[in-house]
Amino acid sequence: PSIVTSIGGPSEIIEEGKTGIFIDPYNQKEISDAMLRFLLMSREEIQKFKKEAITASNCYSGELYLKNLEMLYNQLLRNE
Repeated sequence: PSIVTSIGGPSEIIEEGKTGIFIDPYNQKEISDAMLRFLLMSREEIQKFKKEAITASNCYSGELYLKNLEMLYNQLLRNE
């Protein structure tokens, strides 16, 4: 599980409550609460987060990126 801010790229990858927790980077209590939440998670909760993170990471693999880039490149070539 990840503790991230909604500023920048993480919000495009992390799903609140599934693969991580969003925090306000300027709120110390929110940061410490998120850390404590992770420390107090049961094994089942940790496994659930882990499973979701693995599933989500498959959407951002280098192999998938290259496959999509190749498809786009081929589309552009056909349209010219």
